[in-house]
Amino acid sequence: MSGASNHMTGRRGAFSKLDSSITGTFGDNSVVDIAGKGTILFSCSNGGHRALTGVYYIPWRWHAQFGHLSFDALGWMARKGMVCGLPAIEHDPLELVHDDLCGPIKPATHGGRRYFLLLVDDSSRFMWLRLLTAKDHAVEAIKEIKARAEMEMGKKLKVLRTDRGGEFDSRSSPITAPAWAWNATSQPLLPAVEWHR
Repeated sequence: MSGASNHMTGRRGAFSKLDSSITGTFGDNSVVDIAGKGTILFSCSNGGHRALTGVYYIPWRWHAQFGHLSFDALGWMARKGMVCGLPAIEHDPLELVHDDLCGPIKPATHGGRRYFLLLVDDSSRFMWLRLLTAKDHAVEAIKEIKARAEMEMGKKLKVLRTDRGGEFDSRSSPITAPAWAWNATSQPLLPAVEWHR
């Protein structure tokens, strides 16, 4: 199943029937968090009803339905009562930080940097960006960002969520055994990893 020819919603309350034992994969073989499949009933203007069957319930679908709109814009829409179902952020800064490494970028910067590392604090949405000359410099950059952020904020970074893109391996990883966590995109289930204390 590619997802392109299937009906999906992130609104659980829209279903008249829902089988929550259904799971699935997208065409790129990445596992998605399909939380069910069911039927949605629509009321027609003529007083009749129509049923849309085989609709997948994907809890994070609300974000994509707005064209991956920024969190600031979604927040503004939520305050105006225009959006329902936004997840509440229930943790403090540095409790969960997302990481991504991008590159190689062509052309390289004038300084020869072909990668960039981006870390985003889930609570505050604060971002750290580092330009890197090589992919294997990511671990050292993360250690530097972690130390500085902990010093400035007076608290420890608890969880770093990565996309298993290869920036970490068993030889150089500053992190301990992974626990599994869901990523908001249609990527495979991703590891959330804890820092050594």
